[in-house]
Amino acid sequence: MGTYASCNPDVANRMPWLATPSASTKPTQTAIDEWVTEAEAEITAVLSMQGLVTPVTNTNGIAILKAKVASYATSRWIDALPSGTNLEGKDSGKLMQEYLDFLKLAKADVAAVATMLGQAPGTSGGGAEAVRSYITENPDGLSLTNNDFDAVATRSSTSIKPTRGPFA
Repeated sequence: MGTYASCNPDVANRMPWLATPSASTKPTQTAIDEWVTEAEAEITAVLSMQGLVTPVTNTNGIAILKAKVASYATSRWIDALPSGTNLEGKDSGKLMQEYLDFLKLAKADVAAVATMLGQAPGTSGGGAEAVRSYITENPDGLSLTNNDFDAVATRSSTSIKPTRGPFA
């Protein structure tokens, strides 16, 4: 059983003409629960990467994620059924595409997804932002903080001129 969905009833209710998944069905309830876990892990990773708070606690947000997770698990369930099973027009590709489209939206428009899930855009953990630093070579030991440079202004440009060292 996942955070947002579970095999029974969330996934099983999407295909009521089939036997309720159990330890004796193919695929088993355990396999379907593992697919639920896979989908939730991927969604959580993408949302966290975009700086959104997980797990989602807003009622509407949970309902949206339940539908996306159930689409993924149902698609996997359809693909795992023995050949000759009457799927009554169910298309696993469409269900998987619904799931993938949500992930794509989460990566492309975090503000829209934040609003869908009941989170205020821009107030999340900031996981999508990164601070980068670069090591630079400074064999002379010159620095701006030690006043080792003077600003030199001319009519056409402004430059920084070293006050000491080999280039002074």
